[in-house]
Amino acid sequence: MKIKNEKEIFDLYVEKDNFYRDTLKEPFVQESDGRVWASEGHIVIMVNQKCVSGEYNTQEIGSKIPVRDYNCDFTLSISDLQDALDRCPQEDEVTITYKEIKCPECDGTGEVAAEYDADYDDKVYEIVGSCPICDGSGNIDEEVRTPTGKKIPQEDSIIKLGKGYFKWHHFRTIIKTCKMLDIEQIRLVRTHETEMSILELSKDIHIGFMPMYVDDEDGVKIKKRAISVKGIKE
Repeated sequence: MKIKNEKEIFDLYVEKDNFYRDTLKEPFVQESDGRVWASEGHIVIMVNQKCVSGEYNTQEIGSKIPVRDYNCDFTLSISDLQDALDRCPQEDEVTITYKEIKCPECDGTGEVAAEYDADYDDKVYEIVGSCPICDGSGNIDEEVRTPTGKKIPQEDSIIKLGKGYFKWHHFRTIIKTCKMLDIEQIRLVRTHETEMSILELSKDIHIGFMPMYVDDEDGVKIKKRAISVKGIKE
């Protein structure tokens, strides 16, 4: 299948914020695998090159990840994933934007002053320097949180799929991807407690995502409050 909206889909997966992961800020052809990958380090979409129109650089990243080591075959619908999200504890969804305001620390001047009591001559000196809050610009970005009127799972919600326990955000990304591709049924083809799980959207498109570490004392609490996807056994 030829993907018509590949950029929008890949944008759901690439790294956007982490300065130290520049290699993941764009989709790339994984050299040893041969498919186009887009990933932020915890979830990856892998697409047959014949399904995309863009040209991507080749990189050898993640060559030891078992992306073709399938060990199960469970069919599930997108509605099954949405049902799991809906059964998580809910909170109000908000959009976060930023507006530039005058720095309250320096009152927009970009400078701050401090007194220094010198030992040498017992005099008090006034030292002027760049404001540490706004870095001397005189302005800062203030966060604005606006409710959307919708509900989403609470930030710490956990979903169990097969043998793995996952943060709920991964499932939201998977659902968005499937809706953009008009896919209603997918298959779980790999499941593991500590290694990557893999979903097959089609023979040309797969999504892999990493489970949480749950082997310590906190892991017991995670397992107790996790929401299971219906119809999927370990």
